[in-house]
Amino acid sequence: MNKKEFEILLDRYKSGQATAAEKQLLYRYYNAFIQHHDLEDFDPSEAENRLRQWSPVMDIEPTRKRLFPWRQVAAIFVIASVAAIYYLRTIQIGTDTDILSVQESIGAPVSKAIAILPSGDTVLLDGTQESAQKLLALQTKGKQTKEQLITVKTPRSGKLHFTLPDGSSVWLNSETTMTYPAAFGEDNRSVKLEGEAYFEVVQIQHGNSKTPFTVHSAQQEITVLGTKFNIAAYPDESVNSTTLAEGSVAVRRPSQASSTLLKPNQQYIASPSGEQVISVNASETIAWKEGIITLSNQDLSSIIRMIERNYDVTFESSGLPRDLKFNGELQTTLALDELLDILEINSGLQFRRNGKTITIVKNK
Repeated sequence: MNKKEFEILLDRYKSGQATAAEKQLLYRYYNAFIQHHDLEDFDPSEAENRLRQWSPVMDIEPTRKRLFPWRQVAAIFVIASVAAIYYLRTIQIGTDTDILSVQESIGAPVSKAIAILPSGDTVLLDGTQESAQKLLALQTKGKQTKEQLITVKTPRSGKLHFTLPDGSSVWLNSETTMTYPAAFGEDNRSVKLEGEAYFEVVQIQHGNSKTPFTVHSAQQEITVLGTKFNIAAYPDESVNSTTLAEGSVAVRRPSQASSTLLKPNQQYIASPSGEQVISVNASETIAWKEGIITLSNQDLSSIIRMIERNYDVTFESSGLPRDLKFNGELQTTLALDELLDILEINSGLQFRRNGKTITIVKNK
């Protein structure tokens, strides 16, 4: 990538016009560079001066705060191009840094889950082709019936992509449980969900009628024929949602008789105060599959819960600022400490990690 190409890519990211593929390219470039360079070898003041000289990037202000260090990425490119210096952040030398340096790194979420079979036996799943074939074989082994249930659970820091008996694809987010029959019936395909999942449902036709596909969660019941949609139904979140990417879905509360029909790029929100339908960019909602979490006026407590699920850690905090809201993106393909660094820059808070426990401290 030459300088001009990088300018265009960074400008598109800052203006909110970058595609998912362009964002991933930028993230990969950023991650690859920091993995092969020792940050303590560079003079941050000299790097900052060089960064200021690169006016095509610095003259454009971001349209909204994005939780990604675009300034640092610009610095990486400038410094890499002159093979001299690099600026990422001000490195604090002292006791806290020494402690952090010897801690075991907590990596990004990986593909892992367990499947609980009708017999009660469990099978470990890791997202590999061999693992997928193992689950598929279990679903088709012998004469399966819709009364025989399979439960797939992803732990904290785990995710999984797998295929249902009807050929539909499912992506489970961290700390999610889904139960489904080993074989679907001709009249209905029904699953239960707790957590978050993205579905790509295939159409199944028997005779002159199409077999509906229904997802049951605590606050929502979603029925489709063949479509692509996302459901967020974590029990520790007061707001649950269904987001339609393609096709159509009918959503209702379990206690309601009538349903709401969604169009693509619409989101149904169920909360203690009621229900509403809003317009969204569905591609941003489902970007968690690629490790991108889009934040829209998100409060810190919900971001903390998301990090706890994705990295299997616990936050200890009290008296967090309630008026602190975030818009932008977080990248869960980063190691935990890198993600916390970015969040720290954008929040004005300090995150002190001791193993899997993180303490939040307000800057004085």
